[in-house]
Amino acid sequence: MKPQTPIFIVVSFVTILFLSIACAGNRKVLTESNNQDSILDSLPLPQPPEHFSNKEKLAFILYHFWDSVNFKNHNQSLRRDYMEQNFANFAYILNNTKDTIAKKEAIVKVLQEAEQDSAAFALFHSIAYDYLYDPDSPMMNEETYIPFMIFYKKSDILDEVEKYRNDFFLSIALKNRVGTKATDFSFETSEGKPNSLYKFPVNEGSQLLLIFYDPDCDSCKDTIRKLSENKKLQNSISEKKLKVLAIYSGEDKDLWKKSQSLFPNEWTIGYEDSSIDEEELYFFRSYPTLYLLDSAKTVLMKDLNPDSLF
Repeated sequence: MKPQTPIFIVVSFVTILFLSIACAGNRKVLTESNNQDSILDSLPLPQPPEHFSNKEKLAFILYHFWDSVNFKNHNQSLRRDYMEQNFANFAYILNNTKDTIAKKEAIVKVLQEAEQDSAAFALFHSIAYDYLYDPDSPMMNEETYIPFMIFYKKSDILDEVEKYRNDFFLSIALKNRVGTKATDFSFETSEGKPNSLYKFPVNEGSQLLLIFYDPDCDSCKDTIRKLSENKKLQNSISEKKLKVLAIYSGEDKDLWKKSQSLFPNEWTIGYEDSSIDEEELYFFRSYPTLYLLDSAKTVLMKDLNPDSLF
């Protein structure tokens, strides 16, 4: 089943193509100094042939994005501000295209070029992680980072510690991946009734916002408050386009019961007795962790940034 377009995020090709030039969505706005010299350091966007289709133009831009960078030239490849600025531009386009083949080919191409110099490769590896896989990054996108991790698995550049770390992250990323059906689990509702993810009713064509939280987590409380006040989310719920299911997976059931007052009445609150963690059904890099699912419980978005809903 083809995943539906998420309710909250719709990005057009024109937005991708032109806003990327302006570095929209960057973790940094150009460089920290943000002066004219920094602006001039931004790589020129490759110019695809006019007769190409929009899809072909985007693939061309991605594939040739790094052509003017010589990774053996340390004046370029080891300048962190320069490489970060341009990686942010590159990552923005990657994150906003659905052409998985074009994304993979562009990622493999630049990593093969970076492999020519171990120091440059190490810096590029560090930047890619910071932008695409650090939970604190606003550009964090696990699906975009997967081709990087698959490449690293076969590379001889990383040391054993980095390889072990990469393999662990890759195993996490491939679990409950976007486009696959989310793993089922059982839970108890606030009314004391047994339920499960697959049995939880969601109208066909609607979506499910699945939230894993910890009652003691301040960030969770803040996110729950913001979501409960979000007009867009409230309208989606009232129009029956969205349901919200918040799950606490842990041992302190009394704490879970006390936390129920945090949630709007329209949300379903569930308790799961730690089997999610013990059986490694899901992995939580931080709390809260948000998934967006369709009515068949197919993952549309994973590790969703709550700020993207506001």
